[in-house]
Amino acid sequence: MDLAAEVWAVMRSINRAWTEKDFDAFEEFFREDAVMLMPGFKEKVEGRQPLCDSYRQFAEMSTVYRYEEEEPSIDVIGNVAMVTYGYTIDYELESGRFEEKGRDLFLFIKTDGEWKAAWRTML
Repeated sequence: MDLAAEVWAVMRSINRAWTEKDFDAFEEFFREDAVMLMPGFKEKVEGRQPLCDSYRQFAEMSTVYRYEEEEPSIDVIGNVAMVTYGYTIDYELESGRFEEKGRDLFLFIKTDGEWKAAWRTML
């Protein structure tokens, strides 16, 4: 498996873990010092636990009917990889049902043979 395919497999595992609410597995994909910038770059979540808690909070208050990744682009430079992809999500909250399209951007760092997510934002 080439490096880009390795990273994409980890990315898909992250998405599968949160959409299936498997948060024990989910947390293992992130570095302790991971950072997430919220849309518009107005808010920053620092650290693996707060980042994972934000996913958990969304998952607990929603029902996800469909989540599809589209058009991934992966660039690997040494032990760093940048992943961007489009997504479509169909989900329901107490306030109603929604279908949205967006784009995610992740930075991965390979340490001790494992790709771990270090940074994320939604574009």
